[in-house]
Amino acid sequence: MKRGRRFAAAITALGGRWIFSARNGGRINPVLAYVETEGISDDFDLSTGIGLMLVGNPLKIIRQKSFQDFIVTGVMSSVPLFLSLPGPRGHQAATVSLNTEQMVEAIGRGAVKDGLEAALKLLRGWDFQRAVITYSGNDVSSPEE
Repeated sequence: MKRGRRFAAAITALGGRWIFSARNGGRINPVLAYVETEGISDDFDLSTGIGLMLVGNPLKIIRQKSFQDFIVTGVMSSVPLFLSLPGPRGHQAATVSLNTEQMVEAIGRGAVKDGLEAALKLLRGWDFQRAVITYSGNDVSSPEE
């Protein structure tokens, strides 16, 4: 199966939530966009935000002009934006908010790349926590007689 068809299949399987933000030498560096509902400050009018998980080469992605433009538009429009990296197998992802004073200052200076690199540095030094799955639903077992 050719690379393009494989990615098209992945996009379809994931409900079209992949954003291909960088094309470098024929390689695609994907970003998984997802709805974020946790960690949103009361300062926002919105109760949901956009999470951007860097699945490909993180440094290449954040240096892409189209990705930087997306971040600038979101932050300046007061849309809650989060940057994340997947954790090791069996661990939760690392996530940081991009709606910070430092990012707004970096955008004001025209240095959004520097702000994103600082966020990526935080993510790379993250203390990944093990993922624990708990079930809190209804007991559907048969009653003992």
